[in-house]
Amino acid sequence: MISIREYKEQDAESNQKHANNPNVARYLFQSFPSPYTLNDSIWWISVGHKALRGMHRAIDLDGECIGSIGATPGVMEDRFSWEIGYWIGQDHWKKGYGFNALSHMTDYVFHNTNARRLFAPVLGPNKASMRLLEKCGYNLEGVHECSVFRESEGGFLDEHIFARIKQ
Repeated sequence: MISIREYKEQDAESNQKHANNPNVARYLFQSFPSPYTLNDSIWWISVGHKALRGMHRAIDLDGECIGSIGATPGVMEDRFSWEIGYWIGQDHWKKGYGFNALSHMTDYVFHNTNARRLFAPVLGPNKASMRLLEKCGYNLEGVHECSVFRESEGGFLDEHIFARIKQ
């Protein structure tokens, strides 16, 4: 069963195992290390996620950290608009875990923060993430054409912005 929880020290190895995959890192921010070392994982669990605003949680499957999900608030006039992001280890793709994690985190953020809007930027080739967001009630707001440069993906990519508004 999938749950969202705080990170624990003992998550370092499983987090590293699932994060150290070029297919996982492919469409994440380039600040996400690839390769992803055990030291990267230890830093993220002990320091990194705590240094960010918002909330960042482990995606747990039967006691094992298989991914990460987080939401970060905007600032000033954007303070009610939070960015949400996630990843799950490739061994766990297409099993409904992403849907469960994103649905749970969306509900949690809307019920426990001042967020009125959650949004997720998705690179054009990442169709699976777009489908997941739509299944979770997020709508495509717009496309920023040629806004992201990824040499590994052949150059400029469109960024699709999906959002869900609190009812």
